[in-house]
Amino acid sequence: MSLFRGVSTDGTITGVQILECTDSLGSPILAPEFAQQFMGKKAGTPLEIGTNIDAVSGATLSSTAATALVKATADALVTALAGGGL
Repeated sequence: MSLFRGVSTDGTITGVQILECTDSLGSPILAPEFAQQFMGKKAGTPLEIGTNIDAVSGATLSSTAATALVKATADALVTALAGGGL
């Protein structure tokens, strides 16, 4: 899976684009509507399928993996912006 994401200095997720998904059943997560769910959420807060992120029907595993990757990357970017490095 390949993602492009942006995080502002206050930890707000400003953009997510899923560029690639190698799971044959996961291609529906490439739709912009899935990625838009992350916009405005803060790094360091829970991002969970079924709580504040909706899985794509038929692509639950890919949705879960993408959510975990967005969260981990956003958290790492906030740490880096605070001077903690990557």
